[in-house]
Amino acid sequence: MDALEVLLYNKCMRKEKLQCYECKKIKPRNEFYVRNLKKYPGRDYRSSYCKVCDKAQSNERYVRYGGNYQKNYYKNNKRKVLLKHLEYRTSWRNKVINHLGGKCVKCGFMDIRALQIDHINGGGRAERKVLNYQTIGLYKKVLEDKENKYQLLCANCNWIKKVEKREVGYGNREKIIYD
Repeated sequence: MDALEVLLYNKCMRKEKLQCYECKKIKPRNEFYVRNLKKYPGRDYRSSYCKVCDKAQSNERYVRYGGNYQKNYYKNNKRKVLLKHLEYRTSWRNKVINHLGGKCVKCGFMDIRALQIDHINGGGRAERKVLNYQTIGLYKKVLEDKENKYQLLCANCNWIKKVEKREVGYGNREKIIYD
């Protein structure tokens, strides 16, 4: 069997035995690692390589790259990796903005470049510290929120709120009054 036939056999024939792409041996289904495909959660997709061949490939990559496979990949594909991360963060941000209404709750401003997530009762700095300043972690928390602790404000409204509630490091100084 050539590579295409092996692939078709393994994908189309949902049998108890699969054929390894590398060693070409037909082995029981449990001799292949389960692949976690985000597109198809809960389905039983198996690797194209048996566990023995998969382990051999991993060891070969480790020897070839000296344990720095990810670093080398990043170094050689930096632009591609950064664009993928940017796309990932942008998709999460768009989900959160849509979840919170898509516009500033005070003035109705809708340009997503200036919209910010605001903690209604303050405490955002402490929460970001607990989340180790990971933006995606905050986005997930906002989407799972049942207590309505978050709102969407434009940058101007958010800063006005911070100054009025003394959330921006004025300490014990008196509130500044603007004329």
